[in-house]
Amino acid sequence: MRRRIGALSEEMVGSIVEQEEFINGTDVSRADADQQAKHSELQKCLKHIRNLMNKARVTQDAQEARALQDEMTKSAADLESLFRYERNIIFYNAGVQLGYDNDTSRWFTDYMTYVSDMTSLPSTIRRIRQASRETAPPKSEEE
Repeated sequence: MRRRIGALSEEMVGSIVEQEEFINGTDVSRADADQQAKHSELQKCLKHIRNLMNKARVTQDAQEARALQDEMTKSAADLESLFRYERNIIFYNAGVQLGYDNDTSRWFTDYMTYVSDMTSLPSTIRRIRQASRETAPPKSEEE
């Protein structure tokens, strides 16, 4: 069982390393200061998660493993918004590489973000949760 967990962890660490390499290769020279700061924050967050995964892979202490898992979960929660900023940079760069001017590249970014939102599971789940909160009957004082 431990060997299986170790092998799975190696695959997970490998996937984070692949993401880090991709993100580290992103050209942020056209990004504004806020986007550049978010890019840097994303790089740090991915590195932190990779380090936590590496520690979790080798620990023999169940309590430490749970603490590491909790920290990974907290760090992973930050990734969604950071990835959104990163996608905007990448989409804008793609528009520029396609030969679009500044305004058209921004439109392309907005369109690609819309397509991504409409076709991604996390944003679908978020919309479903929001709709269920809005349509849920009000809680009675007895509950």
